[in-house]
Amino acid sequence: VSTQSTGSHHRSPLMEKKHPRPDDDSESSSDSSSEESTQQTRNYFDPAPKLSEREQRLADLRAKYGKCRKDNRQEVLDEERRNTFHRDDELTRVREEWTSQKIQEKKEASDRNLVLDDYRILHTTAEKIESNEKKNKRKKTSFGWEVFNQDTQVNAYKKRVKQLNCSQEEYEKIKDQTPEFYRNADSLEYGTSETKPADAQGMVNELYASINKRKGFSRRRSFYEDADVDYINRRNHQFNKKISRAFDKYTVEVKQNLERGTAV
Repeated sequence: VSTQSTGSHHRSPLMEKKHPRPDDDSESSSDSSSEESTQQTRNYFDPAPKLSEREQRLADLRAKYGKCRKDNRQEVLDEERRNTFHRDDELTRVREEWTSQKIQEKKEASDRNLVLDDYRILHTTAEKIESNEKKNKRKKTSFGWEVFNQDTQVNAYKKRVKQLNCSQEEYEKIKDQTPEFYRNADSLEYGTSETKPADAQGMVNELYASINKRKGFSRRRSFYEDADVDYINRRNHQFNKKISRAFDKYTVEVKQNLERGTAV
């Protein structure tokens, strides 16, 4: 009764205990998750575990090896760049000198009213001409279509002339006795000179020798069994081929008519 009269309300200690609310539970769970993520981040950025002494030495050697390889590669590239620039500069200098020399030659030739080739011949020394001739003589033996060029034919003529037996004294004697020894197209002395039988026979022997020699240089040609045989020997076969290349387009129809027996 006294308690009710005083009007004071006494609460139990159990009632003083606060119960967690739903909001408090969410806040505590978020704090724990943030702490876990922070711990994971720290673990991720933490340095590698400490290496042993042997592993540390191996890592240092690998680092030095990589640095040396990188430096060597850079040095090689720099050296190549320097050499390339130097070579390009040298080529440019030589090209400019050559161009200026050609311009100077053209100017001097025009001042002297000379053709450029004649001007170069006048300013070419005898030693240089001899060296050029030696270089031309040292060239390789002609082959293929080069066998029929002008220089090769002249050399072949000189070689054949050396095989003839001729007297220089007799040659000079005939030259003095003949007024038109060097004849032109208008000369009337053609056929008046006498030829000795021995000289003519020597020329015939040289021709036969050249023919026999040429037989050894004939290349092996393919043989077709089904082809028409219209020749008597190898030389005649080659001659017929040349004739065919020149005249077959005009005579092929006549030849076919003759073979079929329908020629008019």
